[in-house]
Amino acid sequence: MKGKKGRREERIRRFSAYRVAEHWGIILTTMILFATGLCQRFWHLDLSQGFILKMGGVDNVRLLHRYAGLVFSLEIFLNVTVGVGGIAELPEGASSQQVDTMPSDQHSAIAAAVGLAVALAFVSFVGLYVHRRLR
Repeated sequence: MKGKKGRREERIRRFSAYRVAEHWGIILTTMILFATGLCQRFWHLDLSQGFILKMGGVDNVRLLHRYAGLVFSLEIFLNVTVGVGGIAELPEGASSQQVDTMPSDQHSAIAAAVGLAVALAFVSFVGLYVHRRLR
């Protein structure tokens, strides 16, 4: 990447791909929780009723809200655990940027666990959703 005077600027990767994916997961589950929670709270509005009907009824919306809450709780727990663990393991004289740019075996194991948990929650939700739609 070229700077103002034609010099090549070096870019430092501040966060690993795992940390970026972790934060996007938190953002998406937060959006799901907002949408499903608000349409249950303000059920009398036409927009909420349309959303509830598109989701197959209030039972499906409540089920999705509960699963999203569970996934959100796991994501927040892992986010805090990795953050505190990364600070606790910070070598002498190293900055947090250097630690985040080097994925460790611990991050890989946590990323696999998060991926498995999200996949299981998604498959469970889809299975229950299809089961309820086929009744």
